[in-house]
Amino acid sequence: MTDEIIGNARYHGFSDIVAAADLILSADGQVLKSRYELPPHLCGSARIDPAPAVSAAGLVKHIVTTLGVTETLTREFIAVVLTDITLFDRKQHDYGPRNISEFGELGVLIQANNKLARLKNLAKLPGEPSNESMMDSWADLSVYGVIARLCRAGRWPGGEGGTK
Repeated sequence: MTDEIIGNARYHGFSDIVAAADLILSADGQVLKSRYELPPHLCGSARIDPAPAVSAAGLVKHIVTTLGVTETLTREFIAVVLTDITLFDRKQHDYGPRNISEFGELGVLIQANNKLARLKNLAKLPGEPSNESMMDSWADLSVYGVIARLCRAGRWPGGEGGTK
């Protein structure tokens, strides 16, 4: 298994759990590279560089503790969402925000519909697809859901919020 980039993570309490330090994890979950910007109440200093070794499971556990969630399946949900964050970040690097802001929520709905149509078609076919996997399409759909919510809330750069 190759190294996996888990995400950009800054801990600023409940509403901004993930946003600013790169975590590159090995196949066994150990941090290979990391830069944290943590508030003093969480680590005792404003900046730790390099960060202490943390596993992906440790990051999930920290989020579970910080949010106070109790359901067992929530841990799995958090791990998947962390990979969605990384996917979003990589694609934003390639696309930038304008591809969404030009068409707003309606454009996101069309993109999500394309993914649903693809998933429905692939579910009927035997074997693996030639290009992106069904899991990749599900991940894209998950990210589109967050993008649509950002558009609706007026928090997407260059957008007016709501349906455009």
